[in-house]
Amino acid sequence: MYVCWEITTRCNLSCEFCYNFKNLPDERFDRMLSIADALALNNVDVVNLTGGEPFLHPRLADIIDYCYKHFTLMISTNGMFLSKKILSRIVPKTELVGVSLDAVTEREARIMRGRAYDLSIVLANISLFLAYKMKLKINTIITKYNKKCLYDIANFIESLGDPNIIWKLYELTINNNVTVAGRRFGIPREEFVILVDELRSRYPSLRIISSDSDTMNSFYIIVTPNGDVHVPVKNNFKSLGNLLERPLADILREVDFDFDGNRNLMNYI
Repeated sequence: MYVCWEITTRCNLSCEFCYNFKNLPDERFDRMLSIADALALNNVDVVNLTGGEPFLHPRLADIIDYCYKHFTLMISTNGMFLSKKILSRIVPKTELVGVSLDAVTEREARIMRGRAYDLSIVLANISLFLAYKMKLKINTIITKYNKKCLYDIANFIESLGDPNIIWKLYELTINNNVTVAGRRFGIPREEFVILVDELRSRYPSLRIISSDSDTMNSFYIIVTPNGDVHVPVKNNFKSLGNLLERPLADILREVDFDFDGNRNLMNYI
């Protein structure tokens, strides 16, 4: 199974279209290790450490030290917090890092991610990830505000010169965590499909994969910092139980969860 574990909901940005959970306290480290143990006991193969912004968690490297023996580990980040010190600890134990990049010009990037976003830092850190030989995935959410920037992003990825970079294109996911303001970013499904097909045709050398909102709203398992398990039910995430109180398998039996669809999320690893 593939699980997104939001190890913190703290974030330096306030993206209006964010679908993650917010304003939850960080968990004690010993309880986090118990959550990791519970995931391992329930046949979880891949854990994506997310947030919030996972690099804001003061014990991210310690979490990775504990978890990498049990799971294939990924990290999803906005790319603004990084240091050579933490990279030297996490690189040997992390399979892949996903960095959000929705534009390569400051104006469009801040429309997407807010005034606190610093594109120059993100671009520098992408180069730093590659310098440390980390497998890299660029995550781009296609919206009405950045759809004209997609070729520029493609050209930037090509310029990095690494054929192993994955470029994942997302349709904006609308669920109960997205604000009303955030919903204005969306484009029609038909337009999303056309844009993805055009990019694949124009850039055959790039490893382009895509994810529509139905994928997020059907196959994802999200674990919040305290161990609560959230799964999609009718396009909204519903809390079904806590890993420290009940086995994950028992929790998922309460809904008609698509295990095959969940496993397909691991195909690009």
